[in-house]
Amino acid sequence: MKSTVHISGEGKTEKVIDENSITLTAIPDVGWTFKHFVNGESTFTDNPYTLESTEDVEITAAFYVTIEDYLIGLVGFDVNEIALNSIRVFREIEKNSDVSELSMKDKELLYADLLMWAASSPTSYTGSKDSDGGWTHTEAGKTISVTDKKRFENTAKSIYKKYQDKKYNSGIKLVNLW
Repeated sequence: MKSTVHISGEGKTEKVIDENSITLTAIPDVGWTFKHFVNGESTFTDNPYTLESTEDVEITAAFYVTIEDYLIGLVGFDVNEIALNSIRVFREIEKNSDVSELSMKDKELLYADLLMWAASSPTSYTGSKDSDGGWTHTEAGKTISVTDKKRFENTAKSIYKKYQDKKYNSGIKLVNLW
């Protein structure tokens, strides 16, 4: 039996071929997630996936970027899972959604929400230190400048304005009476 494996996205597969079967294991690259194997018209989410066949097979291993990894990659700083969950839930986006299946509007509004979260978070926080027996682990503190926070807020507001999103628009209009 001859097997051909195609890759969609970023990752690789390991295959073990026996007399009448092939077992594929999908290994996603960093920042990518295994989605499924495609064999003809059928998709299989099992990983590893074993196919019984005596004929040649052609299979595609599909990988994707989750919305969470996409957003973290855009901002380049640590974002806790609770914040990501809150942002996703507000926009009614499922956890680990394939970013390529979301509309540009959804992606940009999620990005704006994340920027607004960063702009409203504490400017700095101290790191943590753990120890156990003979080892210690220390995380450094982090600081986001006031300039960066203002830039985040302005970028978020411009995205909200683009889509006429009401999340951060108060509806209050200032009128100059003189």
